[in-house]
Amino acid sequence: MNACKQALRDGHSYIWVDTCCIDKSIPWQVEQDINSMYAYYWNSVVCYVYLNDFMPLGVFRQADELKFGMKSTWFTRGWTLQELLAPSSVRFFNANWILYWDKKDLGDIIEPATGIPRKFFDRENIRGAEVTEKMSWSVDRETTKPEDRAYCLLGILGVTMKTEYGEGEERAFRRLRNVLLEAFPLQWKTTTPDENILRIL
Repeated sequence: MNACKQALRDGHSYIWVDTCCIDKSIPWQVEQDINSMYAYYWNSVVCYVYLNDFMPLGVFRQADELKFGMKSTWFTRGWTLQELLAPSSVRFFNANWILYWDKKDLGDIIEPATGIPRKFFDRENIRGAEVTEKMSWSVDRETTKPEDRAYCLLGILGVTMKTEYGEGEERAFRRLRNVLLEAFPLQWKTTTPDENILRIL
């Protein structure tokens, strides 16, 4: 509800929320949305990030507030990686829905907090990153379903594949490996595809 109110205040007529707008009872829709989600964020005007566990006490300097906010569980989730990287504008709100930052305000602090080189927060540079580098960005991130550790990377990696919940994380990554090998054969020069991918998991 608060996200809708914020969207209206900002002059937007529509809002898309993954937890509300994906009908998880329809497998084909889940698969379609998972494979399209990165494009949804890329084409969005703005992405709102609600840090429900971030409530500054008003005693921090701005730099300290940033470090405190970066400890939010939002920064540890697998699916939020594309929310951070794909949109042209990302606005962060605290637990009271008070706007705290835009992604462009995070400066040098975002690289050590996420492990992602700052240059890739300019989304146009993401295409130039190696496959294994992109995959490394999700190593310490968590997902509720084990398969989602692989599925949440599809858009960032620039590939699509069938989703099969229940297959397990290992098989999901094995299938992802095969898709990547076919899509980017020249990126496996010094090691085998298995070594390239599995060494970062």
